[in-house]
Amino acid sequence: MNTHRLAAMLLALAGLAAPAHAEMRALLVGVSSYPTLDKRYQLEGPRNDVRLMREVLLQRGFPAAQITLLADGLSEAPPTRDNILAALDRLAGAAQPGDTVFIHFAGHGSQQPADRNTPEGRDEPDGLNEIFLPLDVGPWDGTVRTVKNAIVDHELRAVIDRMTDRGAFVWGVFDACHSATLVRGNDETQLRYRRVDPADLGIPKTAVTATKPAARKPPLGEPKLTARGGSVFFYAAQTTEITPELELPPGNPQHEAHGLFSYMVARALALGEPMSYRQMSQYVLTQYGAISDSRATPLFTGTRLDAAVLGQPVPPVRQWALLPGSPPRIAAGSLSMIAKGAIFAIVPGPLAKTDSALGYLRATTIEPASAELEAVAYADRSALPLNALQPGHYARLVYSPPDYVLHVAVDATACPRDCAVLPALAQLQAQGTPGTDIQWVRRGEGPDTLVELHQDRVLFLPPTQQGDDAAGKVGAVGFAWVQKGKALSQAELARRIGEHLHAIARSRNLLQLAARHATSRSNGLQVTLKHLPAAGRAVQAISADRVPLLRGNDKVALTMTNTGPVSLDVTLLYADASHGIEALYPHDGDNNRLDPGSNQTIDDIEIVADTVVGIERVLVIAVEAGKRAERADFSFLGQPALTLSRGKESDDMTALLDAAFADYTTRGTLQPAALSGRAGIQVFTFNVQR
Repeated sequence: MNTHRLAAMLLALAGLAAPAHAEMRALLVGVSSYPTLDKRYQLEGPRNDVRLMREVLLQRGFPAAQITLLADGLSEAPPTRDNILAALDRLAGAAQPGDTVFIHFAGHGSQQPADRNTPEGRDEPDGLNEIFLPLDVGPWDGTVRTVKNAIVDHELRAVIDRMTDRGAFVWGVFDACHSATLVRGNDETQLRYRRVDPADLGIPKTAVTATKPAARKPPLGEPKLTARGGSVFFYAAQTTEITPELELPPGNPQHEAHGLFSYMVARALALGEPMSYRQMSQYVLTQYGAISDSRATPLFTGTRLDAAVLGQPVPPVRQWALLPGSPPRIAAGSLSMIAKGAIFAIVPGPLAKTDSALGYLRATTIEPASAELEAVAYADRSALPLNALQPGHYARLVYSPPDYVLHVAVDATACPRDCAVLPALAQLQAQGTPGTDIQWVRRGEGPDTLVELHQDRVLFLPPTQQGDDAAGKVGAVGFAWVQKGKALSQAELARRIGEHLHAIARSRNLLQLAARHATSRSNGLQVTLKHLPAAGRAVQAISADRVPLLRGNDKVALTMTNTGPVSLDVTLLYADASHGIEALYPHDGDNNRLDPGSNQTIDDIEIVADTVVGIERVLVIAVEAGKRAERADFSFLGQPALTLSRGKESDDMTALLDAAFADYTTRGTLQPAALSGRAGIQVFTFNVQR
């Protein structure tokens, strides 16, 4: 039986699918090559985004026949304007009440002046139309005042309105830039931004001078809010921001170019966790923090943000047929979010229950689309003899560990040949960094962090800043290694570099752990935040699916209420833009246990914007209190590793120690511990500016 048909059957059997008459349809558009544009505007990621998204949608129950691909290099029909609009028109014509329509656009975006003589143009408060550039995009035509063959935002809105008016639900994901400033990467790092400067389309600069928006501007593709079928829209960036494509996943030698936003949305879908669209938005925002990206703040809008993703209140089964050969293999790997050490239950058939597993296999070698497996003792079962594996057996994922290895590369091209930092780095590589699991890689292997050496300073750059010019590194984390004309000693250099890498790893790992639990239940903890501006502006509520702009001297007030039936132990951590982690609560021996019905307010969280500005976060960790158990207090995570005192640890304590201090390496295991089902993490994201 066709595996994709089987996936759809599994969804139906589990009660996941929409009503029997409803369909799940998708249009995936990826434009990588632009024959009419300059070489620097050619992309690699959109075709990979489309291929990855198709794979994930098939896993989530979309019939293959209902997924339309328009991507150069992947589909027979190229992603031209006519082909894209025709595909959208077919979707609108076929839409029925209860249908789910998924639309994904990956490629270049730009802006053009709106025609004020039309109703659509008068609706643009800043006088600009957002446009998506198809493969056959042409130059600006001043006579008709449009970029030839561009797809304009109001054209998308009109066709999406037709779908929702017919009762279909539409989920749109748009991975393209609409920024006023273009930042480019170089060829070595393959960092590119999905935005074409209007001037390079021939649009006069005077024509795109925006006026201050008088009202909220509808993003690209957003329909009217009165639509009957409902909608949700995910945008890679605000209209004044850039969004990158880069080699993903970082640190994997088999990485591919992907749009960062498309990759994170696909990863969220591939998790197979039950979640709402709002929870998914929180997951994506937290994942951005795990790679330290501060260039884009994705936007999430729509009328159904609290609905279950794809109408699936429980996850689809994530399993793959065992491939013949030795060692055992499956046709899924890092692109399906499988990590080294992942555990699979081997079941005799696709519909078999997990508790009937014959045994377990563990992933040993991971490639983008495949993984090799080995027998392992697990869940009180001895290792399964490999000769017991037969055609028709399935590997069902039961656990995939977080990857806490920090992949680090060095760029010394801007440092003198006798650069004093080089022997310090050699010392660090030989001795290791306590509390941090580091793998040193070459620059072209997609490092999580690039240590960039200059004549007087050391910078630590995340993937989205690697390859930028000096202007793009304003606010980058680093330190001066030449002070008052004198270089720091080798031992001091090694210590400082190690401290920076340790801080980067801690913040990255904690946010990665938070991202894995951003879709979990909140354990009954209701968290409300208020923005208290310093300049007399109105007080505003802060939600976890939005990124408000905060400035220095502003304050944030946070109230936690335990609405559940079980006492909760709560810890608040503040992760700043320079990888610092500060414990906000508890402190000085505070009792952080919230009994049912009780609340706690922290009203003096002050925003500091001095040397480093960017994306910062508040993490709220809540653990159900066990009977006769000590309080779970994770405020030690805001302290240096050397001051940590150790005692008997709970499972959740072990999981957070693994994230912050790589303690799994001292336990002699390759797998970090996971948070228990008793723990939940909520994350609130701020854009801090001076």
